[in-house]
Amino acid sequence: MGWIHMSRVKEILEFVRNGKIPARRIVSATFGNDWVEQAFKRPVTSVSNYLEAMRYTEVDNIVCLSTDFGKHNPKLLWKETQRAKHEDGYLTTEEIDTPHGVLIRKRELRNGFDPWTVESAVRTAEDFAKVKCAPMLIDDWKKELETIGEEAVSGVVLLLPVEMCWLVSYSDQCVMYMDYPEQYKKAMDVILESNKAIAKTALKTGVHFIVMGSAGLELFSPEIFRETVIPYAKAMCSFIRENGGLSFYHMCGHSLEIARRGWLNEIHPDIFETFSPPPCGVVKDLAEARAMLAPEICSRGNLPVELLLEGPVEKIIEETQKLAIMTKNWKHIIGVSDTIMGKTTPENIRAFAHAARNNSF
Repeated sequence: MGWIHMSRVKEILEFVRNGKIPARRIVSATFGNDWVEQAFKRPVTSVSNYLEAMRYTEVDNIVCLSTDFGKHNPKLLWKETQRAKHEDGYLTTEEIDTPHGVLIRKRELRNGFDPWTVESAVRTAEDFAKVKCAPMLIDDWKKELETIGEEAVSGVVLLLPVEMCWLVSYSDQCVMYMDYPEQYKKAMDVILESNKAIAKTALKTGVHFIVMGSAGLELFSPEIFRETVIPYAKAMCSFIRENGGLSFYHMCGHSLEIARRGWLNEIHPDIFETFSPPPCGVVKDLAEARAMLAPEICSRGNLPVELLLEGPVEKIIEETQKLAIMTKNWKHIIGVSDTIMGKTTPENIRAFAHAARNNSF
């Protein structure tokens, strides 16, 4: 197994749960499909590809299981009805036939970018009534967990209700909530119960983490964040804990003021990621930000993905060492501020991992 130690999963879980210091410092760098495909020059077909990426770059990650519900239920697949050339990509019109009516959305597709919703599927008060999420369970989870074995901790990603299962674009969420608060909340309540059912099944199957995330105050006003994010994220974290699992909460934008107000402690995930540095966030002193979190919450981050992409290696090592020093007295996993950007070299990631592990707690 090379650098991988078979007790690594237990070490990571013990550190997150109880703060027990592992033999080797935990280092994390989240991979997206684009990076894995570029690194190995072939499509991502299974969790095995992510395990291969972990070995290649020598990092510890949560390997997330399939949540492609459309693959297992064709009725949940969006169908493209129109496509038009737009700049260096396309504008598409897509629709999905729910049991309660047809929803239509428009998206921009560009090479190298995640699809961007330019016109949300939910646009009227009546559209909210079409959001009826049933718990669609994945048959392949047991097989994927067998593949992962003791090589990595596992997770399942669930969108927080405010994200409306991608039926409302990020840019529209606040406007839609202000225009239709009652309908928005009813739809979020439906999604919350669906998420609980999926999470409970995942945890029973043997998954370690339920992963969720939200935008911060770069999108939401404090009042809207307090009303639409906190109660639902808090409810999910409590539910996960009651069912024996661990929660992971990702926020890669403006999280500092949310921490200052005590709201991250109120949500109380087992892992919080991340206090983003500029330009994505506003955190310049990670130690100061980390001190705002309850000691029992494990933090993760915080190297800028731009630095990991551009280098130079000497700067990556220098900044990683600073992170290690700033968090040496905290329950902290050294990681990056978001998903690894395409064209980031494996050598840069390995340099980051080695620099982090060369600094003790």
